[in-house]
Amino acid sequence: MDLEKPARALDTLQEVFRNKKWAYNWSESVLEPIMFRYLELCVELRKSHIAKEGLFQYRNMFQSVNVGSLEQVI
Repeated sequence: MDLEKPARALDTLQEVFRNKKWAYNWSESVLEPIMFRYLELCVELRKSHIAKEGLFQYRNMFQSVNVGSLEQVI
């Protein structure tokens, strides 16, 4: 992922959370660091609506499996 282009990096990470085929097959230990980076990029680019969408997706994935991971991200 090219960190010189944060908007493109954010788009790529957004696809990870949108694509249910990918997202629901990975454990929270893999997706949690990705989510942290996703939120960092959202803050850097001032994209609060995209951050909110990503948090909703993350919540849907781990709400019933691991609430602790959701708490850490929030």
